[in-house]
Amino acid sequence: MFVLIIDAWTKKLQVKEEELMKKRKLSQRNFLWFFAVVTIGVIVVAYALTASAAKKVELVFWWHHGGDIGKAVEAANAAFEKKYPDIKIKGLQVSDLGTKVATALAGGAGPDVWDADMVTMAHAARGALRPLDEFLKGSAIKVDDYPQKPALVWKGKVYAIPAIESGMENALVWNKKLFRDAGLDPEQPPKTWAQLEKVAMKLTKLDAAGNIQQLGFNTRDSSGMMFPNWLTANGITFYDQASQKIKFTQPEAIELVEWMVNFEKKLDPAKVGAFHKTYPTWGSVTPGGAFATGREAMMIDGSWAPGGLAKLAPDGDFGYTWVPTKDGTLKTQQMGAHQLAINAQSKSPEAAWKLIEFFATEGNEMIYEWSGSFAYSKPFAAKVDTSKWKGLQWYFDSVAQASFIMPRGYCPLGFDAWNKWWAAVDDLVYGRATSVKDALARAEKETQELLDRMLAGR
Repeated sequence: MFVLIIDAWTKKLQVKEEELMKKRKLSQRNFLWFFAVVTIGVIVVAYALTASAAKKVELVFWWHHGGDIGKAVEAANAAFEKKYPDIKIKGLQVSDLGTKVATALAGGAGPDVWDADMVTMAHAARGALRPLDEFLKGSAIKVDDYPQKPALVWKGKVYAIPAIESGMENALVWNKKLFRDAGLDPEQPPKTWAQLEKVAMKLTKLDAAGNIQQLGFNTRDSSGMMFPNWLTANGITFYDQASQKIKFTQPEAIELVEWMVNFEKKLDPAKVGAFHKTYPTWGSVTPGGAFATGREAMMIDGSWAPGGLAKLAPDGDFGYTWVPTKDGTLKTQQMGAHQLAINAQSKSPEAAWKLIEFFATEGNEMIYEWSGSFAYSKPFAAKVDTSKWKGLQWYFDSVAQASFIMPRGYCPLGFDAWNKWWAAVDDLVYGRATSVKDALARAEKETQELLDRMLAGR
């Protein structure tokens, strides 16, 4: 009996030991499975993170504007990255943008996207830009909505879209307080060249030594210096796109330059230059500038002026009207040339287009709210609220009322034409030339030669 009991207990112990062994094995197996699953999970997550990082596109983006407009561009960049987390913007504000882009392109590099400005067509002619037509097919952006179109298209293809600051560039802006102080009607700005000259001289004040203390008007301040603004204001195009010919010597252009040279000589360019060393030009956007500080009574300025003056001279009383012409009846407007283009060598053209599309829509509205600057388009004009910036509505009305509108960058030669034109005017103002017709003819010949060489790829 005792033996049987011992045998039974022994069997029970064996069974329990076998059960424990099974449980131990099962526990080890579970642990191994858990460890394997966790390990695989870590590997999968790590791979996903690596793949995500590898997919993130970096776009190099250069723009020209600093100040409030530049800050608005940076804010738009941040908003773009939030909307497109798979794209990183490597942005840079570049003052001498045209020169630095040209240098970079010559070295086979350059940004993915940049403000091509007046040299858009020159870059397009050299094959440095990627056509945008393939992207426009599926986009809400329509190039016909832009009066800047002549500066966006080269040989039937679209190469840029207006952005950041590409609004209306021509208006005579005047300080009504200075008009009142001089006994002039503050609601009657000059309309003709003769009236402009007369009013400008009355508003110019000199000290005992003959130095300018208050300047009535400078033909070359702000937009006045941005060739071909004076020609556009007087209904003149200096370049024929069909024949690809430069036209500096039109009778209307000669007449305009004759007036400008005589006016500048009366003011004495040396004294005007000395005045602007103390009170800078571009007074609607430059702190301490001549216009915003009340040291300059009139200037030619663009649609950025109301926003700039609201910050620099919030208590100022300013008016906006058409740029004076010979007989005072012509109403014209010039559109800006700041526009974004894609490097033909960019490895991420689709992402680059997303950036351009953003700046033409949501980014454009952001920049406007921030700084008062914008790129004009018909859709934007249809919904914009101009009440925030006193005087801005005049610019939008001018587009509808103008009988002649041209963008600034409609010649593929860009800044070379600008430089040749003003060099001829300088020669006349400083006495190095006496015949307006001859000076302009020489500039026309030299500019045409540069254009012919560029078009021939030399």
